[in-house]
Amino acid sequence: MAEADPRGEFDEADVEDSRQIYLRTWAAGFRALLGWPEEKTLEWAERWSDALRDPGMSFYHDQPEKWMTSALIPEWLMEEFRRDWWVNLDPGDHDYAHLRKRLIEAMVADPGQEFKFVEEYDDRDWAEARLRVRAVLQDFGADLPET
Repeated sequence: MAEADPRGEFDEADVEDSRQIYLRTWAAGFRALLGWPEEKTLEWAERWSDALRDPGMSFYHDQPEKWMTSALIPEWLMEEFRRDWWVNLDPGDHDYAHLRKRLIEAMVADPGQEFKFVEEYDDRDWAEARLRVRAVLQDFGADLPET
């Protein structure tokens, strides 16, 4: 990736390269984790279409797996987190932030294996990540859909 210009912005080619990496990563990850076809991933990614093309590239300060967590948490569980937040301001290990952190770790951490960025995952890596993500969701009473 080229260096930023003095204003902290990158050229269009750098932004497009990063955008393509994220879209490819999301497509492979969601295919393995949720059984989504590429079209559904592209539809999901539309919410960030402006940010994905931002020459300041602030969107890319977070890794692709962080953005994926929003699609992995079922809506009913998100509703519980919203409701519980108002009732219990100290939810401990069963709050949204804790689940999101654990999901990110489950996607990237394979104990005993050499670290690999999710952008470099093949189908086998995603299949293993799926098992870890399922285990985390099950701790919260949720699960991934059958694929």
